[in-house]
Amino acid sequence: REIALASIWQEVLEVAQVGLDDNFFELGGHSLLATQAVALLRERLKREVPLRAFFELDNLAALAETLAQQAPEAAEQEDDELRAMAALLDELEAL
Repeated sequence: REIALASIWQEVLEVAQVGLDDNFFELGGHSLLATQAVALLRERLKREVPLRAFFELDNLAALAETLAQQAPEAAEQEDDELRAMAALLDELEAL
């Protein structure tokens, strides 16, 4: 979640790197860019994040934690799917 969220922030903010302790607005964000980030989160991660979360939470780590708390079952399923894909890639490499 943190990596996916950081990727979205990098894209929206047009910065090369985003860390867990970074604040969206201190990196140059504003309300319109936050709205774009919310739309990308909805599209790519299938998660609903209220716009106010960008204003209320201090950093990327806090926002990622909010995402994790919203849907722990979805996160667990996502982790299972990633493990399955990694196992499949390992099998393909062995061929």
